[in-house]
Amino acid sequence: MVGLSPPMIFPVNTHSNKGPTMEQTAPEWFDGKKLGVDFIDQDHAQIASMMDFLVIRLAGPSTDEGINAVLSELADFTRVHFEREEDVMKQTDYPDREEHAAVHRGLIRVLSELIARVRREGHSKLSGSEVQSLRNWVTGHIKMEDRKLAEYLAQRSNFAVLVID
Repeated sequence: MVGLSPPMIFPVNTHSNKGPTMEQTAPEWFDGKKLGVDFIDQDHAQIASMMDFLVIRLAGPSTDEGINAVLSELADFTRVHFEREEDVMKQTDYPDREEHAAVHRGLIRVLSELIARVRREGHSKLSGSEVQSLRNWVTGHIKMEDRKLAEYLAQRSNFAVLVID
């Protein structure tokens, strides 16, 4: 099983004259998306912060290498998050596990395609609407699929034991 320690929140503070710095909060657009499952909520906040950092990097002076690094970290962390969710789904016999995992694979495919495109064409071809689409995907996924998972987990009295092990 993948470790369940809480992640560090990615840089999102734009109020520094030195550029983005580490901050322990999720972005404002992400408020109200908590599901009540700590490791999922922490991971989601991390992903949201990474997306905001991508927006910041795209808006300012940045290299293709820098944008690709942010996209790669986002993809890597998202993979880890999905593995963690899928481990819990398997441990708890979540009935919609296969469908939920298929949705996860779809986002990983999109992120991989974005990374490849930035490598080929440069980050100037990455539009704000594509990043907004990623945000919409994340919020929609949390509201629908992850909420169903959280409700299922809340009904399972042995869930806390499974996560701690």
